[in-house]
Formats: sequence, structure tokens, C-alpha cells
Amino acid sequence: MAPTFKSAVDGEYDGESERHLYSSNVPIQQVLVRCAPSRGTADHPLTGVGGKGNAMKVEQTSIVHSRFVQVLQHEHLTCLNPGCGGAMHSRDLSQQTDRIKIYEAECTRCSVKERIAGNEQVMPPWDNASLELMADEHLMHQQPACPFDDTPVVFISLPNPRRRARYRLCCFYCGRQTELDWPPAESKR
Repeated sequence: MAPTFKSAVDGEYDGESERHLYSSNVPIQQVLVRCAPSRGTADHPLTGVGGKGNAMKVEQTSIVHSRFVQVLQHEHLTCLNPGCGGAMHSRDLSQQTDRIKIYEAECTRCSVKERIAGNEQVMPPWDNASLELMADEHLMHQQPACPFDDTPVVFISLPNPRRRARYRLCCFYCGRQTELDWPPAESKR
């Protein structure tokens, strides 16, 4: 079946008419717009965005992520209980081999405890371009961030046989990890 095109002036016509329009002097008002067959919006990634429930969920996710970044960087946390606002002390509950970090924060005023943890999503992995960008930021003494969730990426220096720089890059929020040789083999050519 030939693709269907619509014009603002003429209505519908097939692909043969399209060739005629390109070869003739058609006014600019008759701009062609291809009409794709509609499959509905059920599988679209933004389906349902804009509702009050989803906006609330996005805001809560944003708050949880920002609190995770604060505790990861050992910054000051305040209690979220209404009317409290006390300082919170946090401690790391995760093991050294865990992909995501888990923290427990306790308020000094009202003694409420809060569990702050990452959200493991290891797929898709980091691509080479994002790895090189993070490595360049690290070499420039800036804080590299995960391209998927903007969490600061931690560079762990590994034992270096033959005097080569080797790092493990970790995002403790989404759990993505990889090992990186620096400089990369491509730069030695």
C-alpha cells in the first residue's frame, strides 16, 4: 500500500501525486505532511505523564534521589517530619560488594529512622562515549555523574600491574559498574 499524504489544500492523494507536487510550482501553503498509521499510545513511554498521581510520584522520586546524593556525599540531612526539621545522622548499611548503597538515617530530635537506598537498574550499561566523558571530567578534577540518573560516579583505583592506571567506575544509585584502563588503547595509536 502506498503511503498516504495530506495537503492543507487538496485533501488526500497517493505517492504518484507526491511526485507531481515536487515537479510543479506548488504554493508554499501546500506543505506535505506524512500521516503515519496510528497504533495508539498504550506503549508510548510518556503515556500518562501529566496526571496528578504521576507528578506526585516523580516529585517523590526526585526527593528520594536528592536525599541519596546528599547522604552519599556526606552532606547535612534534615528530618522530613512536619514540624521537626532536626539534623539526621546516617550510617552505611551496605556491604563492600553491594552494587547499590543502603543508608539508615536517624533524626536527633524525634528519633525517626529513614532508610535511604539506591534503585538498581543495571541495563543498559554505559556506552564508550559516556565512559570517556566521565573519565575526562575525573581527570579535570570535576565530579562526573551517571548519564542515566545524574548520581555522582565514584572512581576506585585498582591495583595497577605494569604501571597502568586502572579504575572501577561505580554508580551506587543505579548499580552500574565497569572497569576502565586509562589511557584507553585507542589513544596510543
